[in-house]
Amino acid sequence: MTDAPSNESTAQESDPSDESMGRDAVRARRVARAIEHAAHFLPAQGPISIFIHHNTLHAFEGASFENAVVEAGELFGCEPYLSEDRYRAEHLRGRIHEADIRDALERDLGPRGSDRLGGLLTRYELRLAALHYGVAAPPAAELAWLIEETSLLRRFRDDAPPAARYRVVEGFRRGLARRDLASGEQEAALRALWNACVRAAESAPSNETPGRAASKVRRADADELVHPFLVRVVAAFLDQGIAYWPMPGRDRGFYTAVRDLYGRRPTRRGDWFDRLSLLLHEDLAEHRSAAGSIVHSSIVSASRNPTRNRSSSKAFSRCAAGPA
Repeated sequence: MTDAPSNESTAQESDPSDESMGRDAVRARRVARAIEHAAHFLPAQGPISIFIHHNTLHAFEGASFENAVVEAGELFGCEPYLSEDRYRAEHLRGRIHEADIRDALERDLGPRGSDRLGGLLTRYELRLAALHYGVAAPPAAELAWLIEETSLLRRFRDDAPPAARYRVVEGFRRGLARRDLASGEQEAALRALWNACVRAAESAPSNETPGRAASKVRRADADELVHPFLVRVVAAFLDQGIAYWPMPGRDRGFYTAVRDLYGRRPTRRGDWFDRLSLLLHEDLAEHRSAAGSIVHSSIVSASRNPTRNRSSSKAFSRCAAGPA
């Protein structure tokens, strides 16, 4: 079994042999270390034609199972548990008992559970209601559409208990004695509640700057762009004789084969692939290897954005140091 990466500090350690090497050679060595470190999180075996068990959490054996699945989920971009809706459905079926939910919530919150929020309810009551009914968190554009085009702020959810509905309206219009609430009263109370939530959210402290939040909105998902192309070339590279046409140059390694195949002539498709084909064309002309291409790209990126590169270099150095 592959040894798990060390969870200790991975501050960059100087290698005495680095002093006798050129700058590009040192960078290439750090790339190799980073790749070796990242490989600890990937399956050790190559393509297989029969089923065999593999422990996908082998790199997290130093943590408890509960923490391991959460850490692996964040790293691999997957869900370690069922969705909240699935758990909520099992609660309604009786497979998850109400007493167990309350006991787990009390242990999780501890003394903080009795804190009163806004003078209306305790933290425990708020969390319990969220577990029972769920709180949707749609993107900003979808939320704006829901407010304008649906009855989101005009009527209560169908599963909202009558007592909860009454408490909301009662808080908006003190002295209301009847439980048969008119639609106008519901809408006024819901909009007042929404406005109060917006004001509270705007005054809440945040560690994220507006610029950083805006960059997240503008930035495209690199996985969605690259994966369709990557899946095709990886499948061709790993083909075991099923494909009619073998991938040219496959015996010289994955990057070299892709570089030689797609770097002959830059494309003019009008999308991100034009930039990739140009990079491959330059690498082909300079006979760069995979590590050499990464080193060259990091140098170009540093010259274009020195500020961002400093933070990236720190993270890269920690990764390049690798496991102990």
